[in-house]
Amino acid sequence: MVVGYKSDACSEKWRDDPVRAALDKKAAKEAALAQKAAAAQQMRALLKERLEKGAASSAMAGADDPGGDAEAVYKREMERQRQKMMDEGSVSDSSESSVYDPLNARNVNKRDRREKKRERKEKEAKEARKEKKRRKKEKKE
Repeated sequence: MVVGYKSDACSEKWRDDPVRAALDKKAAKEAALAQKAAAAQQMRALLKERLEKGAASSAMAGADDPGGDAEAVYKREMERQRQKMMDEGSVSDSSESSVYDPLNARNVNKRDRREKKRERKEKEAKEARKEKKRRKKEKKE
């Protein structure tokens, strides 16, 4: 018998006791509420810490960049990336080799399986020829 609560001497005798079930249910509910409250408290502390850390880091970023407008920073970053892409000899991230093609991958997998199967058959044929030669040699002796 599987018991959903802590087993004691009276559990077997009065396992279907409605009062005991109500008390167990109430205790479980209180434990769940306590656990949720503790988790909420931990989350509040974590968020507060992250917000403080974020405010400090944004203040530091503002000190480094006096014209620290987010849009200006974004435009500078985009311009830098555009210049990098326009340079001769630079390889684009969207080159054909870096794009995943599921149909091509399927064909590659099929080709690999066929090659393995062909190699396995060649190996088995080679072993069969060796075995045949060995038997022929034993027969002559």
